[in-house]
Amino acid sequence: MKIKSLLLGSAAALVAVSGARAADAIIAEPEPVEYVRVCDAYGAGFFYIPGTETCLRISGEVRVQIGGATGGTTYSVLARGRLNFDARSDTELGTLRGFIRIDGTRSHNTATVVADSVALDHGFIELGGFKVGYTDSTWATFAGYGSHSDSGLLYGFSKRHLASYTFSGNGFSAIFAVEDDNTANFVPDFVGGIAYSGGWGRAFAQVGYDENAAGWGGAAGVTINVPNAPGSSFIVKGYYASNAAITSYTVGSQWSILASYGHQFNSKLFASVGVQYRSAIGHVAGVNDWRTELNVVYTPVTNFAIRGELAYVKPAGAGSWAGFLRFSRFF
Repeated sequence: MKIKSLLLGSAAALVAVSGARAADAIIAEPEPVEYVRVCDAYGAGFFYIPGTETCLRISGEVRVQIGGATGGTTYSVLARGRLNFDARSDTELGTLRGFIRIDGTRSHNTATVVADSVALDHGFIELGGFKVGYTDSTWATFAGYGSHSDSGLLYGFSKRHLASYTFSGNGFSAIFAVEDDNTANFVPDFVGGIAYSGGWGRAFAQVGYDENAAGWGGAAGVTINVPNAPGSSFIVKGYYASNAAITSYTVGSQWSILASYGHQFNSKLFASVGVQYRSAIGHVAGVNDWRTELNVVYTPVTNFAIRGELAYVKPAGAGSWAGFLRFSRFF
């Protein structure tokens, strides 16, 4: 009986000691999970970077394109992957933005068997109205680029290292930019413009000074929205260059005018037609040309588009055709 009592007492003591030690043990608590929060301050797709008040949007495009042209009978095929990183946050000086676009392209055409490239397509910083970095020239962006098409009619598109400031308010905007034109000369180019936007559309005028060509260019135009047809508009733009050395503003002609009409038939179908006349190409009297284009974009489902473009160019001699068919998946 004494042995039995002793065994029971020992077991109870062990349980008590074990319970005490268990009470003294440190149990690691799991770290709280910080879920990604939606940021709706800058539009769809933005989210807060965990642990910060910076909003980020990651987007991009997968593009496959087949193109061709007469006058030598060339063709090309292209596959491109594009990534965009757009980071924004509010500050006492306005929105602070950093934007990066990276393009990776693999192409094949009649001139080059295979060409591969990975490049920084855009990289700039914005704070309020101030912008600095590498992106499309102010000459193209402030004018709203060219026509309704992705390519075709000429308007002086280029990419530049630049610094610009934009003032805007009550529909009015003004811009001044200093740009590096990728020449050996360290003196920059200058672009300045004014514009007014309203429910009816937008009107603009701008000038640019090309230091390498020691000349200036000017442009003005208007975009008129079609009443009761959202997404449809009519564009007219004119360009002038002071001398033949300037190619960045009017693509080599003394003056040029283009007109384009785009119509949004419904949520799936958009089409446009445009025409352009260039006079005194190279500032040579009588050396002129004109071109016309047709552009159709079909969006069968959200974030997938099929674009077809066809352009005809008619200089003094025989004319030529060029076009492409493009498939794009956006995300």
